[in-house]
Amino acid sequence: MRLPLTRPRRHPGIGRHRPLTALALASLITTVTACAALPTAGPVGDGERGPAAEAPVLQALAAPPRPGASAEEIVQGFLQAMLAGGSDGFAVARSYLTEAAAAEWDPSAEVSLYRRGDVPTLSPVEDADAYSFTYTQISLVDAEGRFAATEPTERSQVFFLEQVAAGWRISEVPNGVVVPQDVFYNDYVPALVYFPAADGQIMVPDVRYFLRRSATTATAQALLAGPPEYLMGAVSQPVPPGAKLATDVVRLQEGIATVNLGPEVRQASETERASLAACLIASLTSLPSVVDVEFEMQGAPLPVTPANLRKEPVAPEGLYYLGNGGLWRYDGRSELLTGYEDTVNWGSLTVDQAGSRVAGLEEDQLWHIAGADQGAEAWETPRPPSASPAFDASGRLWVGAGSEVLSFGRNGGASQVEAEWLGGRRVVGLAPARDGARLAVLSEAAAGGSVRLDVAGIERADGVPSRLNGPLEVARFDVTPEDFAWYDQTTVAVLAATETGPVTVHLAGLGSTTQPLTPPLDPATSLAAGRGSEALFITGEAGGLFEYNPRALRWTSVATGARAVTYRG
Repeated sequence: MRLPLTRPRRHPGIGRHRPLTALALASLITTVTACAALPTAGPVGDGERGPAAEAPVLQALAAPPRPGASAEEIVQGFLQAMLAGGSDGFAVARSYLTEAAAAEWDPSAEVSLYRRGDVPTLSPVEDADAYSFTYTQISLVDAEGRFAATEPTERSQVFFLEQVAAGWRISEVPNGVVVPQDVFYNDYVPALVYFPAADGQIMVPDVRYFLRRSATTATAQALLAGPPEYLMGAVSQPVPPGAKLATDVVRLQEGIATVNLGPEVRQASETERASLAACLIASLTSLPSVVDVEFEMQGAPLPVTPANLRKEPVAPEGLYYLGNGGLWRYDGRSELLTGYEDTVNWGSLTVDQAGSRVAGLEEDQLWHIAGADQGAEAWETPRPPSASPAFDASGRLWVGAGSEVLSFGRNGGASQVEAEWLGGRRVVGLAPARDGARLAVLSEAAAGGSVRLDVAGIERADGVPSRLNGPLEVARFDVTPEDFAWYDQTTVAVLAATETGPVTVHLAGLGSTTQPLTPPLDPATSLAAGRGSEALFITGEAGGLFEYNPRALRWTSVATGARAVTYRG
């Protein structure tokens, strides 16, 4: 909605209102976050209303406009009702708008977050019947429910008012809502929307955030709408285009979600229906209130056997590191492997899923060893590698060289993987996800600046990577990271320092903010991850190999003489 900067002469009283004080606005926010009630038992929910749906943990309260309220009080009341929108579907918030504005306002367009404890300001706009609401945004959720952390940015929203029969009402309001972090995490819930990978063996999650009260319906609709741009070509859509729910909601009763599919699904093959059922079950049961899923087609029971698609990739086995004498394997104790002595001077390491092929860099040269006692072979790249090599689950070897991403087969020979979005950037790290469908990329602008962590879908032609779609931006770092790896299906572990802090592991979620772990005592140089906090290792500058203890929140030394560490595949 267009927001003009000026409006006709303000009505009496607008200019006399002072800017909302910090105390007043803090009181407004506290009223919403504190005046809440625990949900009680209730009737069967319809997926959109009632406590049997995704009810908030705490339900905030808001009051409709008070007769005779001033223009400033109307804006304050709207802001308070907006914070309570997760409980009432923004019904009270709309009562502060004119009839036309209430019909046009779309609170789902975006969710803008500011820090808990921050106090936004509200002040009258000069020569206009309007108020300006200013705050510092730290995160943004788009209309599809995709979360992105942002640099702290000052934003202002202008609310124009007019007199109607009932008194002052807001006539123009920006789409979306603005909430503090604590309100967001109370009213919204993360959902994993799963799509079948192009190989038909595993499902790939896309993280979204939806209002708790309508999360079951929103999750099903997101799956039926098809994969996001960054996963195009890497995953498939198991239903015909245009497939929808037969009803507006997914019913939820005692933990069982009933999905009523429309007639378009009749066009799907039995295999496609089985794949759809598997993805719907995995997606809906990622919500805390759903334990099982049943299916209908236009109200009639739909018998379907879900496809046997894995929700998790094969867990990595075998930890390897470079140390004195060459290649070592660690499994509670360290063992020097024979036949890999050529790795003795390598500076980086990757091992394939079978545990036989290894590759690494020695200065600017890429080396590959096909198996024990087979010796190292130099593989040529068009320009010196700018990122360490990494094997994917299929055995392809990925290497970054300037702005190019290269993929090698088992016998060498590089093929370039198309990625237009890397133009003008330099690839400094690559990490294939174990589902084989996604690639995490660290890159920096040629002109300098922060390092960006992106995730892109891998499009393949006859099994050979041909294109990286997307990307999905995950995080930015002020200092070039030392190393990174997939922590789990929705999180990347990044070994990086900050401008003021030590090198430590940062957990960068595909749908959340980046969180640092406890820094190790010895500055870290490389990491291995892949099974969450139960399998996280780093090497230190002094040559130590350390394992993270998630219960004690500290790093434990398990070996010495290590300089690069990795899991298989």
